[in-house]
Amino acid sequence: MNKELDDVSDPSDAFLLEEMGDLASKEKSLKEVEAAIQCLKRKRLYEQQVEQLGNFQLCIHDQMIMLEGAKATIETVDALRTGAATMKAMQKATNIDDVDKTMDEINEQTDNMKQIQDALKTTICVFLGIVKKPLNLKKQQETRCFDDDDDVFLFL
Repeated sequence: MNKELDDVSDPSDAFLLEEMGDLASKEKSLKEVEAAIQCLKRKRLYEQQVEQLGNFQLCIHDQMIMLEGAKATIETVDALRTGAATMKAMQKATNIDDVDKTMDEINEQTDNMKQIQDALKTTICVFLGIVKKPLNLKKQQETRCFDDDDDVFLFL
């Protein structure tokens, strides 16, 4: 037994013990390195998942924009349909014969007003006593009244 104790106390045995301690620390370091590598792999995996989620968010955002555009298009088409239906109803309510009749009445009233204005021009010139003859010019639509001196013109 003493011999066994001497063997343990032998300097070469101390070297072996030291080597075993170094191996244990290297093994521990190796385990830490492997754990660090595993952590880096998980970190890379998480970063890839974050990037993938970001891409999903962009796709969802693009889809939201497309849906808003589609909604605006549908609203525009609905407004155009409503406008077309309203215009069609208005055209049904308006008869072309009624439009022609209304235009004829307007033209008739315009002609009546012109005749009244011509009659008033002649009356004013006669009333003033300065008319030799009223001239009704079709192109210019005016009556010229002449004074006896032929120097004064009265345009109505």
